[in-house]
Amino acid sequence: MKMNKKLGIVIAAASTTLVAALTVTAISSAAGASERPDFTTLHTAQKSVATAVDELPDVLLASGNAGDLQTDTSRHLGRSDAAGYWSVLHADGRLCLIVAPTADDVIVGSCSSEDAFVKHGLVLSVQDPADPAKSFAAFLLPAAATRADVPTGFEKIGTSVLERRDANGGVPETTIGVGESAVQLRGVEKVGR
Repeated sequence: MKMNKKLGIVIAAASTTLVAALTVTAISSAAGASERPDFTTLHTAQKSVATAVDELPDVLLASGNAGDLQTDTSRHLGRSDAAGYWSVLHADGRLCLIVAPTADDVIVGSCSSEDAFVKHGLVLSVQDPADPAKSFAAFLLPAAATRADVPTGFEKIGTSVLERRDANGGVPETTIGVGESAVQLRGVEKVGR
């Protein structure tokens, strides 16, 4: 018997979304400035020349849900056992984190304004109520925080992503870096508490 998996694609603006049995929490901020921010100084992956590995996942591109993303700005940031990670600029100037969890046919994303990104980075939580061991949170760090020590309980993916596996689905607020380069990573509560 052949089974078809349901494909879910979410580019989240903010709030909580249920997709294909996964709960995705994205904390983001709308772009407030009329000028496009220059994320090359805040997210160094945007300085690199794009290669074939930087292309967004085919399933996202084929879905038609990438229309507001400047796909020529996508950069592959790394891969873990939990997910693959990309950054890309939105047409309105925000920086987005795209996450492709390996356990499901889902692509999720969250975008941030320049001001919010500098202060908090970008956070996206994927919670699987059916299998809490698959739950994790991903944090895209601004350039100023990428050289800071990795907090306990987090794994660094590439140079600018932190990942935290948490079977309980929650992640406390965490400060990374010190002084001018300190970034307050927003906490994530377990959905349904």
